[in-house]
This record gives sequence, C-alpha cells and structure tokens, in this order.
Amino acid sequence: MDLRAKTLIIFGAGLLLIIAGFTVYSSYVLQKSYADIEHAEVGQELEQVKFDIENELSTLDSTLLDWSSWDDTYHFAQGDNSVFIKENLQKETFQTLDLNFILLFNRSGDLVYASAYNKSTGDLEQVSPSLLNTVKEDNPLFIFDAPGRSSSVGGLFFVDSQPSIAAVRPILKNNGDGPAEGIMVMGRNFDENRVDKLSKSTGVTVTFIDPATLSQTPSLRSIPGQLTSENFTVRYLDNPDTVVAYTQLKELSNAPASYILEVKEPRVIYQSGISTIHSFLFIVLIAGLIFGILSLILIDRFILSRVGTITTDVLKIGSDKESNRIREVAGNDELTQLSRAINQMLEKIFLAQVRYQSIVEDQTEMICRFNPDGRITFMNSAFKRIVSGFKGDMDTVTFYDLNSPHISRERIERIIKTLTPHSPIVEGEQDFALERGGLSISWSIRAIFDSEEILQEYQFVGSDITMRKQAETALQQVTKKLTLLNQVTFNDIQNAVFTLNGYLTLEKILPDGENVDNYHDMEIESVRKIADSLKFAKNYQDLGVHPPEWQNVHQVFIMGISHLDFSSMQRNIHLDDLEIYADSLLERVFLTLAGNVLRHAKHATEVTLGYQITVDGLVLFFEDNGGGIPDANKEKIFERGYGTQQGMELFLVREILGITGITIRETGRYGSGARFEMTIPKRSYRFPGNK
Repeated sequence: MDLRAKTLIIFGAGLLLIIAGFTVYSSYVLQKSYADIEHAEVGQELEQVKFDIENELSTLDSTLLDWSSWDDTYHFAQGDNSVFIKENLQKETFQTLDLNFILLFNRSGDLVYASAYNKSTGDLEQVSPSLLNTVKEDNPLFIFDAPGRSSSVGGLFFVDSQPSIAAVRPILKNNGDGPAEGIMVMGRNFDENRVDKLSKSTGVTVTFIDPATLSQTPSLRSIPGQLTSENFTVRYLDNPDTVVAYTQLKELSNAPASYILEVKEPRVIYQSGISTIHSFLFIVLIAGLIFGILSLILIDRFILSRVGTITTDVLKIGSDKESNRIREVAGNDELTQLSRAINQMLEKIFLAQVRYQSIVEDQTEMICRFNPDGRITFMNSAFKRIVSGFKGDMDTVTFYDLNSPHISRERIERIIKTLTPHSPIVEGEQDFALERGGLSISWSIRAIFDSEEILQEYQFVGSDITMRKQAETALQQVTKKLTLLNQVTFNDIQNAVFTLNGYLTLEKILPDGENVDNYHDMEIESVRKIADSLKFAKNYQDLGVHPPEWQNVHQVFIMGISHLDFSSMQRNIHLDDLEIYADSLLERVFLTLAGNVLRHAKHATEVTLGYQITVDGLVLFFEDNGGGIPDANKEKIFERGYGTQQGMELFLVREILGITGITIRETGRYGSGARFEMTIPKRSYRFPGNK
C-alpha cells in the first residue's frame, strides 16, 4: 500500500472518527439536552392546561357562590319560593353562565331541582340518570361539617364517558349564615367544542382519560402507578414525532385523584434540535471533506508527489536502461536533502559495484547466486559461457536443472540445507553434462544469511577442472602404455640377446672347418630384431611427453602430410573448424594414415577427411578410394609387429589416440577403399566458432 492510499485512509478514518464523535456527543448530550428542554416544555404546557381547567373551575365556583349564598335560593330549598325557577332558572341563565347543568338538593338530600341545557338544540332537558347517580353517590361527601361561604367542593368527573367539571356549595343566606338548607351543584361538560377551545388556547391537544377505560389500552395501564397530583410523566408511544404528557386531575369527590389529563403536541423543539444537529453534522462533514481534500492536495503536492518521485527513481535503479541517479526534488527542505543524500549514496554504491563487478567478471571461476527455490539471480561471464551449452531457456532454468544426472535435485537440496550460519560452506567436485560435452567442476557453495540468521540465497563458485581431469586421465593412460612399452621392449631385446648369445656360443663349439654361415644369418636376424625394438622404442618415447591439448584437426592434418609428397592426391576436407583434445603426437597419426595410402593404396587418387556427430560423441573419418583392406585384417593391422614396419605405426596410432579416450577402427569395404573411423568422446571435441 502506497503513501497516498495510507494518507487517504488515515484522513478518512480521522474524519469518520470526528463525525462519529460529534454524532455520539449529539446523541448522548445534545439530544438529551433537547429532550430535557422538550420535557420541561411539555410539563409547562401540561401545567398551563391544568391551570386553565382550574381557572375555569374557579370561575364556576365563583358563579356558584353567588347563587348558593342567596336568600332566594335558600328559601327555594326550604320550599317557600315557588317562583324561583320561573324567575331565575330559565335557559337564558344557562346560556349566560355557560352552564350545562344545575342541581339542588335540600337538607334531607332530596333533589329539589335538576335541569340540563343542550347547547346543540338550545333547550333545557332532563338531567341524565347517570349524572344524578354520580352526584348522589358523592352527596354524603357534600355535607359540610361547618358550612360557610368558604365551604366548596369542585373537580372533574365522568358521566357516560363524558368529562365534566362541577362545583358544589352549601345553600346559605345572603350573609352566609346557616344552617345550610342543602347543596347546589353547577357543572359544565367538556364536550368536543370545549376541549377544542381549550386545546387552541394552550396550543396542545387535550384529552381526558377515565381510569375505567385504561384496561382497554395496554400501553396506558402502567400510567396511574407513575402519577400523583403533583407530578407528570412523558411518553412518545408509537409516534416519534409527537410527545404525550400525563398528569392527574382533582376529582369532584374527596377521593384521591385518579382522572388523567393527556396532552399531545408536536415535538417541535426536539425535531428542531435534531434538525440543528443534522445540519451541524452536515456542516462538520462538509468542512471535514473540504479540509481533508485541501490537506490531501497540499500533502500530495509538497510531500507525497515528491516522495513518489524519489521512490519511482529509486525503484528504477539497477535497470540497464535507467540512470544510476535519481531526480533531485525541487525545494530546500528535508526531501531535497534526502534526494541529494540518496544520489551521493548511489554514487558510492555505483563505484563499489563497478569494483566488485570488475573483480567478479574478470574471474576465470564460475560464479552465480541463486535463491533457495533454485532461481538464478546472478551469473558472471565465466558461468554464462559454461552454461550457454545447457539445453533450456536460461530465463526459466533453475540451478538444480544444471546438475549432473548422477546427482538428484533432492540430494543437492539435502546437501545445501545442512548449511548453517556457523558452517555456511560445502565443497566438492562434480561432472556436468552440457549440450556440447561433459564438464568437470570443482565447486563450493556458500549459504548467505542476514543479520537475523535467516537464509537469503546461495553463492556458487566453480572452477573448470575438465582439462586437469583429462590430463590426469591421459597421464594414467601414458603411464600404462609406457609401462607396457618397457615390458614389451625389454622382453623383445632380452629374447633377441639370448638368441644371439646362443648362436655365438654355438659358433665357438663348432668343429674346425664346419660352415658357420647359417649361424651368421640367424645372428644378423637377432640383431635386426633388437634394432627394430629400439626403433619402435624411439618412436614411442615421445608418447605422453607433452600434455594433451586442443588441436585444430585441419591444421594438424596439413602439418602431417607436409612430410609427404601428397600432391598427386585430391583432398576433400569437411571439418568446420573442428578441434579435438588429443596427445601432441596427433600429427604423427595423420602422417601414418596418409603414408599408408601412398604405400599401400597404389591406385588411390583422392582422400576424404570429415566428421559425423553421433549420440555418443563425434566420428572423425579418413578414407581413400584405393583397394581397401580385407575383412580378416581389419583388426590385425593395429597389432604390434603385424606385417611390415608400417604395422607398428598403426599400433602406435591407436596408442596415441587412446591417451585421450579416442578409439580407431577400420570400416572400409574391401575393393572400394580404406576408411579409418576415430570415435571422439563428447568432452573431447568442440567447434570454437560456435561458442
């Protein structure tokens, strides 16, 4: 992940944390504050509704005071004022006093007057039995212990699920004297119009709840237990946009308050607060985005883009097509100083690399480095030259693919896995099979560990000991052949000397006058055999004196026939700059083969020298168009002492070639010419022009 992505993530995370912080703060602090304000506000609204109800009840009680403390009413309750109703209790009275019903009871508790006013029809009606029953049930409570002008009862009650307020006072004389002649009740129904009027005046929706109906609404069952006449509770029910408050109202009786007043109003304050919070969070978000974008632009311009330039240039270091320097970033700050310091460091690294590379590249040893999985990461020129003959793509080949077929990858891995920081080197010698021939390597592998002793890679250093191995093999062959020469020559000379000594002894003991010519001929033959053995030894004495070497076959052939008159022979040579690894007497081989053509192939007119590549190596052939060699003699011609002196020469040819593992045989067809085939091992031939 680059710095830009990390910076964007950090800024994004920071902005999200800020918004989350403000959101949490607004949820737990600001929203609670708005909720508290709303709670206080709805409490005030509830108190206002209660105040309006109590004020209306107070007004009703004041009106009742005028009527209950009046001599006309007092006498009517006694039964002495029969015209009281006609003169005072007409529908105009109800309309003027805004009353819905009036009740009068005498001292005995008997109803002396009851009338109700229907605002819809504008007529007086009978009071409903439910209202009478409700008042009668509470009538014993209206018997005041010490009736006076200050004696009154007022409150809320329900009749047929209709809320009403009523005031009750004792009936007294004008001056408030008694005894009380009964009670007078005045009431107003809180019908829909009156409730709407109350709702409009207070700005809330007002509802009166009869406790008897709470069982029908499960969500309200627990409310009575949470209320007293002095407190209220707030709920939001199923509508989060509306707040509902509940409190208890004073009942008409002296029983504990149980009627419930419900007020509803829109959550204006809370919703306004939430809207304000949302606006605030939106502003914070926009401000954070603007700040973040501007900050990212500035950071990208002054830091990230310049760091990116340095990073890009540093990543290009080491590419063959790129410079070994980075661009110096503009400015006069730490990044500018960093780019300059990197360039200074790169210059020092480049100089050290040149020194190191020149040392490594100029080494004749093969050097490479490879990862634990075998992928080659570095090869010097010597290593590249050696493995260039490997069959495969060097971009995909691994170090393990270059091993000898006699050593498995598992064994190599097992060897190098034993290397430790305390014992990081393993050495050995191994033959490798490459496309152009075998190769013998003396090698060492070093495991390279970092400061924490974690394996990083392996370094292979190898020396080509093929020539040394071949020289050692040739030396062993020469030693064997010289030993054989010593034994054969010694035995031949010893036998000839013994024979000569015998003939000389016989000459001494012959009678006088006996012919000794036959002995002289035998003695001469013994001397000739000794001379032949010495001559062979002389020809053989240079065998292996000089170490084998790579020789150009064409050039050696020309040097060999230069000692002969070979001008009469047509020469067909197809060698393609072939070189073979052979003893320094290779010239003698071609001299012998060409000489045999001149001596034995009387009718030959041309010779051919060429090669054929086979699975096992290369076959170098020399043939003529003479009479050829009989099949019975094809192998005998290479035996020592076969035929004439030239037979010894072919024996010597086979010995010279055998020093470096080259074999020779005659494969021509008798009557069509002789053909000598020399089989050369893979590691003993090459074509320098194909390197």
